[in-house]
Parts: sequence; structure tokens; C-alpha cells
Amino acid sequence: MSGTITVKDASGATAAAYRGTIRFTSSDPAAQMPANHTFVAADAGRFSFSITLETAGTQTISAADITADSLHGNDTITVRPRITAQNVFAVGLNGTIVHYDGTSWTPQFSDASIRSLNGVWGTSASNVFAVGTGGTILHYNGSTWTRQNSNTTTSLAAVWGSSETDVFAVGDQGTILHFDGTQWAQVARDTTFFFTSVWGTSPNNVYATGSAETNFQWSGRILHYDGTSWTTQRSDPSISVFGVWGSSATDIFAVGDSILHYDGTGWTAMRISALFAVWGTSGRDVFAVGDYASVLHYDGTTWTLQAAPGEGGTPWEFDGVWGSSGTDVFAVGQAGAIWHYDGTTWTEQTRVSTEFLWSVWGPSSASASKEAGR
Repeated sequence: MSGTITVKDASGATAAAYRGTIRFTSSDPAAQMPANHTFVAADAGRFSFSITLETAGTQTISAADITADSLHGNDTITVRPRITAQNVFAVGLNGTIVHYDGTSWTPQFSDASIRSLNGVWGTSASNVFAVGTGGTILHYNGSTWTRQNSNTTTSLAAVWGSSETDVFAVGDQGTILHFDGTQWAQVARDTTFFFTSVWGTSPNNVYATGSAETNFQWSGRILHYDGTSWTTQRSDPSISVFGVWGSSATDIFAVGDSILHYDGTGWTAMRISALFAVWGTSGRDVFAVGDYASVLHYDGTTWTLQAAPGEGGTPWEFDGVWGSSGTDVFAVGQAGAIWHYDGTTWTEQTRVSTEFLWSVWGPSSASASKEAGR
């Protein structure tokens, strides 16, 4: 930021004849301060300077004569949290895609013929996939979104890959599609099952979650892919499972009516919840979002309620979560809501769409989201 200091005399007039030296200080310990300045005739009692404040919160900038502390002035500045993520994408109803460029969110794409875009993921800011209803798959090359042939009309809920030539998309009727860098092909299908999320650590360690229907009773299911075949790893008739994410092959979280954890051997229930998506930076820094726009955080020992902005109104749920770090996290949900966490506080971002947003992703990490459009 820039500012101007004006030296005034006892009457309040600009002291054009002032020739002293001033020193700048700030309450921000990380501030980048201007050097001392000695006034010359050309200044005519005024000096413009630049300063960079780094620490969020209320900070003070002070200037004083180095030989006469009584000649001083100060100002108070509110420093907003720095958002480091760039090229963040969020998708939702009516083919809506909004984009964050490191400064602001803007609408990037909309197509009402697509009832809903439900999942988004990529390998970089110039290789992004969005999937949705009617078998829709869109690809972004860094400048334009174009349709890809999915070879299905089945609604798709989520997308994830280990590389640009190894991408999975999952959805209704137990559909699993795979992209090899050239084309999409169906690799699995089960009409009694619908998938809600997909995530993995490698081409031969992929998880997909969802629910199966038997005699009108829904049961949560977690499937695992070992590089050769998909097998059911857990089935629970008492819960639904919507989202999955992990920090490693032996530290995986699945969320829905309960929070489940996989340690490399088996799945165990951690707590009852109503959550739709999960993401983290490590096994000791995990975020899960859901009903009432609630955000739960796991520190490696305990899950705690971090925020619930939906309790007093909209948004009444968050459906997607992703971050570039543990102090730069985004959650998206109802009516175009986008919230940001800076490591201390969740604050709402300026809305650029009124459409329900289901999923959010950026190129520096991974995300998970629940299936939309039901």
C-alpha cells in the first residue's frame, strides 16, 4: 500500500520548511517498511511512501522525527487475510463454473442445458475436468471449456485422477468411467448403486464412495480399485457415504452420516455427523463440511466444530471443500455461497452466482465433493 505523510506546524498548516528526518515503524512484525527519509526543499513538507503489511488484523503505522519524538503521527489499517490460491474453480447448477484468479471470483461458464455440474478436478490450471448430469464432461485447457465425449448419458457426480492420462469419473447406476488421455470408456456399472465421490493415492489405489439400494433401503458403500478390479471394501446398511479423501494409503477419511477412518487395515467409525465433503493437508489437519454449512476440523486427535454459518440462515449447507494449505481453504454451497478460511476465521467471499455450488478445486492440492442434483 502507499501513503503520504504531511508535516504540519502548530497552526495546522503544512510545514514546507521542515528539514528533519523521519523514521517509520509498524505494529506488524512482518511489515516491509520504507527507509528513513530526510525532507528536502522539493518535498515542501510532504513525502509519499510505500509499505507492505503482511499480518492479518488491525495494524498501526507510525512516523516520527528521529530527534524529536513529540513530532509524530500514526494511522490504523485493517489488513485482510492473504489468499494464496489461484485458479480455483467451483461448479454447480445450470452448468455454472465460477473462477478465482487470486484476486476475485468471476463467472467463467454457464450452460442451462446442463442441469448440474457436480464435480471438478484437474492436474493443472490448464487441464481441468468438470462432470455432471446427462454424462456431461467438460475440459478446460487454460482458456476455453469444451465438451468431451463421455460415451454415456448417465449422470456423473465426481472426478479424480492420478495424472492427465489416468482419470476416473463416477456417478449414477454404479457408473465408473476412465480417461486414458485420449478417450473416456466405461469400466464398471451396477444399476443398484450410485457413486458420490472418487479419490486415490495412485493408479492402483483408488476409492469410490456412494450408496446401494436393496428393497428400498439405502446402504453406504466404499469400493476400492487395486489397478485391476473394483471390489467392495465396506458396506454399511445404517449410513450413507458421500465424500472421501486421505493423506496417504493408510490414512483415509470418508464422510456422510458418519465419519469413517481407514488405517490401511480396516474402516472404523469416528463420530456421527451429517457431512458431504472432506479435504485436508495431512492426517492432523482435516476439514469436513455439511449440513447448516457446518465445518468440522480434525487435529489428529479430536473432531471439533469450527464454524456453522448456516445456522442463522443461508447457506444451509456446504457441499464442497478444498484448499491450497491449512490456512487457505474454500467451502462452497447453497445459493452460490463461497467461504474462505485463513487459519483463524471463516469469512464469506463476494458471491458472483446465485446457483448452488457443489464442488471446488484448485491445482495445488486435491478435493472431494458429494453428488449433486438429486
